[in-house]
This record gives sequence, C-alpha cells and structure tokens, in this order.
Amino acid sequence: MSIRAFFQMWQAKYETRNKKPHGCIGCFTAGLCVLFLSPFLAIGGAALCCYYAVYIETNWVRVQRVVIDQPELAAALSGIKIVQLSDIHTIDQIRELENKMVEITNVLEPDIILITGDFITKRTGFKPAMEVISRLKAKIGIFGILGNCDTFVGNNQWKQEGKAAGMTMLIDERTSINLADGKRLQLLGLNDGHGSNVPYIRRLMKGIKKDDAVILLDHDPSNIEQDSLFDIDLVLSGDTHGGQCGVRWIRQFYGWKSKYLAGLYRLKDTYLYVNRGLGWHHKPVRFLCWPEVTLITFVSGAPSTRVREPEPEEEELTGIHKFISNIWHKIDTSRISQVVRQGDKGNDD
Repeated sequence: MSIRAFFQMWQAKYETRNKKPHGCIGCFTAGLCVLFLSPFLAIGGAALCCYYAVYIETNWVRVQRVVIDQPELAAALSGIKIVQLSDIHTIDQIRELENKMVEITNVLEPDIILITGDFITKRTGFKPAMEVISRLKAKIGIFGILGNCDTFVGNNQWKQEGKAAGMTMLIDERTSINLADGKRLQLLGLNDGHGSNVPYIRRLMKGIKKDDAVILLDHDPSNIEQDSLFDIDLVLSGDTHGGQCGVRWIRQFYGWKSKYLAGLYRLKDTYLYVNRGLGWHHKPVRFLCWPEVTLITFVSGAPSTRVREPEPEEEELTGIHKFISNIWHKIDTSRISQVVRQGDKGNDD
C-alpha cells in the first residue's frame, strides 16, 4: 500500500468516526439536551445572582467621581475635595461595609466630608456609627444631617456625640467656611420630615452674600422642587439607596419610586446630586447599584457629569409584575411577617 493510499484510508475512518448525527435525530437529541438543562441553568443562574446581590455587591464599595460645571462653586472651591456619604444604616455593630467606607474615604484625602443622613437603622447602631465617624479624616471638617431613620436618637444626643466624634451636626442650621481669596462656603443642613422646607430655608438664607457658594444638605431628594426656589448652587441628598437595584424592570416588583433616584440632576440653576448610599433598609440586597462614596469636584466651562432626567412618576405594570407584586404583598402582610416585625421592634426597645 502506498503512503498516499494509507493517509486516504486514515482520513476516511477519522471523518466517519467524527461525523455528527444528521437529520431529525440530531435535532431532536440536541433539543432534549437543551430542554433538560434549561431549568438547572435557570435555577443555578438565579441562585448565583441572589448570592452576588446579598453577599458580594452589598460590600463592594465604589468611588463615584462627579464633576459639576458651576462657576460660583468652582471659584470658591477650586482645589477643594468634597466627599459625600449617605445612608450608612449601621445596625448593631461595625460591619465590613463600614470599614471599607472609612478606608476608601480616607485614601481620597478629602477636605470636607458631608453626610446626608440615615446613619443608623436601629437605636443599637448609634454607638457603632459614632465610632465609625470618629475614624474618618477631613482637613476642614465633617458635617452631617439627620435622616428619617435617625429619629431613634434625640437631636441633642446627635449633636453632643457627633461633636465628640469630630462631626458637626446641622439640624436646621447653617455654618460658614472661610476659604482662600476671601471666598466663603455656606453649608445649610435641614432636618428631615418638615413637609415644607420653604420657611426653614428662607431663615437659613438670611445674610448670605451673592458671591458665596451655597450647598444644602437635604436627606430627601423629592424636596428639590422647593429647594430650587432659592439661590442654592447644589443640593446633596440620599434616602433612595438608588432603588438598591439598577434594573428598572426588577425594581418595580417592590415598588421603589422616586423621580430623583440616583445621580446628578438640575432644576433651574440648582444642581441636585442623589447618593446611592452605603447600607440598606428592609432588604439586604444590592444589584447593579453599588454602595457609593462620592467624590465631588467643581469646574467652570468644562463638561459636567451627565445630568439625568427625572424618573417617570407612574409606570404601567405588566401582568407578571402584578402577579408577583400580589404574592409579595401577601407575604409582607402575613402573620409571619408581623411576628418578625414585632420581634425587631422589641429588640429596638
């Protein structure tokens, strides 16, 4: 047998051995495999996403760098680094989340740290939260306001313990910070839950000069329509946690609604930045909505970070949304959920 004939015979055997099933039998076999494996792949993928959302992303703190084109702020705060923190939601002890927040914030070497409320979730989180704040470092100062979850502790205790931790609490108050070249930054801090901010802001704005830079700390971003009635350059808010999910279709299941959910907005001449927060409330989940430490810088005549459009106020739910929302509502109003809530309330007391 010649060498050529041998290779031809070997090639024919190889092709026969590796020949794929043909016709309907091959398609049917492949279809059965896909049909059999699909439920396992779907369940495995869902389990992996749940594990990621509960155990990984909730502790994955990221720095969000925000650039704001605002001439007055840029003139006063040129070279000044401002870090915003929000919605830490310390529960009863210092977690990995708080430790990462402190480490990342201090590495940024901020001049000013502004904390826009919801330090705690329960009363038991107050002392750990103050310990965390005492570890933060800012060259000029640390300033904070109260959120809706901070009412477990009285205003006077917040001010006293905050001062001991190196933080100035602004509870319907204003403070002036003298900067280079005779410039001044006016920091206004509002307590949460006023209903109408107008009389409070009107009082705080008295005596502010036209060329002063003005930043308002307001926990609830939905107040921006009132806040923008005044000559305020920037409002910093939190409260929404960014919806704790970056996918709107999924977010609809648990009904998290806010026109100003996360990011940079602008109404008239006032900018609003809504921080996604660090912790969580009710549901220990984050998915494509990372815990955030915000580093803010100001420029004049240069591009800003993209300004977002407000979210639609009402979105029509699909049949699937309504079905799952009904199941969620039944679970949430069940006797088991009521017992759990009573237990949590007892622990708070």
